[in-house]
Amino acid sequence: MPALIVTLMAGSKWEQASATADALARQASQSAVSALYPGLILGARRNYLQAEEAFGKALALNPSFVPALYYRADVWVALGNAENAKRDLQRILARDSTVMAASKKLTEISSQDSPRPR
Repeated sequence: MPALIVTLMAGSKWEQASATADALARQASQSAVSALYPGLILGARRNYLQAEEAFGKALALNPSFVPALYYRADVWVALGNAENAKRDLQRILARDSTVMAASKKLTEISSQDSPRPR
């Protein structure tokens, strides 16, 4: 089902993607993976506050769930909260310092956040 959700998202078939994600969530209500997809859909549709809430649900089920932390960092950036984004990425790296995507994203956010020399 996750591959179907991603395919529907790629085709901008948001209603079908949401319905499929909802069905997955009903089948596996205690799975952080099933809680991840509504956040991805909401984030792609720029519903950032709702996306953050959805990723929070996934993290309530599994506080160290790397995909939810990673994508929630994107949402935090979109909401203008670089500190929370950095905190989520640092949580990923504290668990596994070899996650290059998190390291790169953290560097990008930090460089945008730091004052530029004049």
